[in-house]
Amino acid sequence: MEALITAIVGLMNFLIDFFPNNQMNNQHLIKISQLTVTGAPPPQAIPNTPKPYNGNLYCITGFLQELELYFILTKTTSIENQVIFALGLIHGGKENHATVWADAVRPRIIITRKKEIEYAKNLAASATAANTTPTIPTELFLTWDAFCGEFKKQFKLFDTTEKAMQMM
Repeated sequence: MEALITAIVGLMNFLIDFFPNNQMNNQHLIKISQLTVTGAPPPQAIPNTPKPYNGNLYCITGFLQELELYFILTKTTSIENQVIFALGLIHGGKENHATVWADAVRPRIIITRKKEIEYAKNLAASATAANTTPTIPTELFLTWDAFCGEFKKQFKLFDTTEKAMQMM
């Protein structure tokens, strides 16, 4: 790699010497020739935000894959953050079906979070009380796959219901 950079710098210096009267245009060449190898990693890729999902059955897999790649590139590992982010991109569709579903899931997440906070408070308070064990709330989605499963089930069910209604 260093040999390549040395060759490029040499070429730049040759071009600067070859066109001495064109100082204005050669300024960028001078800056490039002054670069050194730092060994620094390349800059991070900044991913585009995935496109919103509107309930289209044929876009389920693509939407979920875009989300997963986005989470990898942004290093989003919290299941809760992933689900909340995904829900923000689910809206619209026929009779706002996608919006209705996302709006129904959000309160479940909020309630679960409040139960977790209450559990933590009760745990601290019950540490001194004998034979008292607070109820542990179960998380709404323990994994990203659990969210994806419910998401797929919901929108494939909607599509099946829609097809059945059209056949009648």
